[in-house]
Amino acid sequence: MQTLTYKKSIIINAGAAKVWSVLTDNACIPKFYFGMYWKTTWQKGSSITFIGNWDRESFEDKGNIIDIQKEKFILFNYFNPEWDEEDVFENYKTMRFELTAKNKETVFTVFEYNVAGEELFASIEVKWNSLLFSVKQQAEQLLNY
Repeated sequence: MQTLTYKKSIIINAGAAKVWSVLTDNACIPKFYFGMYWKTTWQKGSSITFIGNWDRESFEDKGNIIDIQKEKFILFNYFNPEWDEEDVFENYKTMRFELTAKNKETVFTVFEYNVAGEELFASIEVKWNSLLFSVKQQAEQLLNY
């Protein structure tokens, strides 16, 4: 089966430090990451618990910080125990949030690796477009405080 890599960027009118604070602050994360809180130490190799509610049911998904560099990138994986898949590394979804500072702006890029086919690729575009726009909004609002 062919797998694809999804990649999308947005320019944010804020410095990388402000964007980073949005990406790693639990007051901000649920606003852009589909209502979920992240429980992690933000260290390379640390686990992540994604805590949220769906259809009035609480859930906890899991993942790991594969690699991280402050104000540069977070490479992480994600597994939903409700998926009809075995809990093995190969079945985790791998994502990367990357920041590139350019003058007083930051280019925020989202990657999702090993997307299984065109149909799934098209469906995740809506999800990531929403996330990019939400992070942009939050980081640019921080300028006003």
